[in-house]
Amino acid sequence: MKLCQAIPRGHETTSRETRVINNFLHLPCQLFLGAAERPPCGDESTQQHLVSHHPPLILHHTISNEPSTMSAASPKVAVVTGAAQGIGRGIASKLSSDGLAVVVVDLPTKLDALTQLVDELGGASKALALACDVSSEEQVQQVIDQTVQTYGRLDVMVANAGIAGQGGSVAEANVSEWEDLWHVNIRGTLLCYKLAAQQMIKQGWGGRIIGASSVAGQRGIAGLGAYSVSKAAVKSLTQTSALELREHKITVNAYAPGLIETPMTVGFMARRQAAANLTDTRKYLGLGSELRVGTPAEIAALVSYLVSDAAWFVTGQTISIDDGAHL
Repeated sequence: MKLCQAIPRGHETTSRETRVINNFLHLPCQLFLGAAERPPCGDESTQQHLVSHHPPLILHHTISNEPSTMSAASPKVAVVTGAAQGIGRGIASKLSSDGLAVVVVDLPTKLDALTQLVDELGGASKALALACDVSSEEQVQQVIDQTVQTYGRLDVMVANAGIAGQGGSVAEANVSEWEDLWHVNIRGTLLCYKLAAQQMIKQGWGGRIIGASSVAGQRGIAGLGAYSVSKAAVKSLTQTSALELREHKITVNAYAPGLIETPMTVGFMARRQAAANLTDTRKYLGLGSELRVGTPAEIAALVSYLVSDAAWFVTGQTISIDDGAHL
């Protein structure tokens, strides 16, 4: 399925030998480059994540007259899911500053933030914004395909997208909420690992796959059963994938953040603190009061290392970055 069709000769623009297509189609992903001609995006709570498997596509895409070519020597390309805010946004910014072309991915309602991020990263030549529900295999495949069509390759997959849920005890578990977290945090991560690995194997020069676990996946946290289980699954998936993909020169690792100052964390903890009548987030999580809150930039620095040439010998690891919270 082609996202773009060539404009017949005689109708193309002459500026920088590029052509701009604006069309309305119905495809599994929405594509935006830069901030131009985007529709208004609605607000979304941090828990909303399931969208139609066939949202409309609004295409504003600049296409080079020359076809893309893949080679190990070309500049590296990374996909970062859940990139509209928080940790994902920090990772995308850091990888861009490291010289990688970055494809930033999030839900359709986050496209406004994504296109703003693309502009901040230097525009269409350095970044691409795509809307995708990571629990849809079709949509994740479309992200991979569009990445390769645009930049000619895929070197790094950062499967950062995830949700926290409402929380609650196992005895009073909301099964539908557990299923929601499974769809995004486990199924979504699996699909990103699977489809990125297939593309990297096809290319033949290896790659880096990175997942998002959590301190909650390193140790159980009361009231966070669904989230803890989903993040523990990411750790196990990362170990298994590392063993299977080692022969293809693909490293697979994950980061396990502690308490990080992000919109998702702030919103979730505000609700849980109010429900538990607590004034200190650390008490709810069972953490020491001396532990500090981290920043997305600190997680991004770890990811930057994991995708660098210095980290070829590191694989199968879920690295805690939590001020010792898991100890």
